Amino acid sequence: MKLVATQIITKESGPMGECDCGPWIATSHLILFKTEPGVPSVVVEAPCCSPLCRRFVPVVAGRIAAHIDSVGNRCEWTGMGIVFDDAGYAPHGDPDDAGRITWGLISAIAEKPDPKTE
Repeated sequence: MKLVATQIITKESGPMGECDCGPWIATSHLILFKTEPGVPSVVVEAPCCSPLCRRFVPVVAGRIAAHIDSVGNRCEWTGMGIVFDDAGYAPHGDPDDAGRITWGLISAIAEKPDPKTE
């Protein structure tokens, strides 16, 4: 199964609204992200890009939610917008406890097999 966007979010259409209002990052830069079942183009969790976090954090209204980094400070990536760019994604592993689906960039996960299927 390949993920195909039901709604492409761009700088012009959101999640930042009418203005650019960056900063923002594309889902293809994240490699992995999580969505609710049935709504694959709306990211609800993403891996924080900070070297002090490196874990999945909530995404609220298209932006990385406020969270604390590993040294106890507010993460500098808080507020970063996430734009779905439809670069070609496939499900990766099983849904989490909340039923969220983890998607991976096909070009990245094709080289690394899912350990649960080996």
